[in-house]
Amino acid sequence: MNLTDLQDLQPVSGVLLQSVNFEGLLDRDNKARVIDVIIDRFAMSPDVEALYSKGNSHRGRPAIPFAALLKIWVYGWLNGIASSHALATEVKRNVELMYMLRGVNPAQHSISDFRTDEHPLLHAFFEYCRSFTEEAWLLIAAEDSTSGERARKVDFPVASETIGALKALDATTLLGAADHDDSSKAASLWDTEIERLKEKVEKLKRQKARLNERLRKMMK
Repeated sequence: MNLTDLQDLQPVSGVLLQSVNFEGLLDRDNKARVIDVIIDRFAMSPDVEALYSKGNSHRGRPAIPFAALLKIWVYGWLNGIASSHALATEVKRNVELMYMLRGVNPAQHSISDFRTDEHPLLHAFFEYCRSFTEEAWLLIAAEDSTSGERARKVDFPVASETIGALKALDATTLLGAADHDDSSKAASLWDTEIERLKEKVEKLKRQKARLNERLRKMMK
């Protein structure tokens, strides 16, 4: 199954994606495999779970797993995508993100809110990356676990390169930058255009009224 086939199979509430095996879609040299394993390992800590403010809320619908939202942003940062709107689009069509998210399909506002609201958790992740070593990766790969099995499918040079890229992520720059939300810009442009068209309609109405008045006077 290729990407075109997947796009033709639109999931309903993520059910279809959960039945698709994405394992065969990613090569051994795909960095998404490394991101996936490292973030899942980071998310296993109860101390990290406690940092997730949405996860501590007992109101409304269950929170989206923070590991899924973190994977989206980390993938975006490593691939030069700084817009929550663009990331929300990628979630629906990008096989690498589909592989990491396993059927979770967050809305754009959830992706945006995570980066804005979860700074303690994000700082904890950046600190985790700075302390993560190649030896730690090899230890995971040696485990008889799901994480170990996934880690063993990655060529070590790729794992090493990705670990280095994660260490290089700068929290101050990434969390301080604006969310380049293209949807907000588009909405603003549409609002401006709508106002311009409304003014044009009103002007035409006034012109029509003046013409009708002239015709009325001419017919007297």
